[in-house]
Amino acid sequence: MKNKCDHSLSYRSTMRTIKTTSEVYVRRCRACGEVEVLARYQGSTRNLLLKNSFRTRYAGDKNLKDILQPFQGNKPSKDFAKAYPEKARDYYNQKELNELGMNKVKSKKK
Repeated sequence: MKNKCDHSLSYRSTMRTIKTTSEVYVRRCRACGEVEVLARYQGSTRNLLLKNSFRTRYAGDKNLKDILQPFQGNKPSKDFAKAYPEKARDYYNQKELNELGMNKVKSKKK
């Protein structure tokens, strides 16, 4: 039987607390290794807002690669080329690939 992830707060959860501070709990899944940051509720609305901001920030950091664009203005993006080396050849010509340090990759563009 395969290990299935259960990231709930129940006793069957595969998540284990790895760090606790006065503001957050940090949990890691034993099955998939995903890390989750949960704000501790301390009875005020301010902390509820903190909980949402932690969650939003964590989701943003986790999915940052998804919002990268191939060009920054007129120039090719190094971050995009590093994140998606297999797609770089579709967006850049050979001269741009060489400038990005991707000499071994052959461009599909002319």
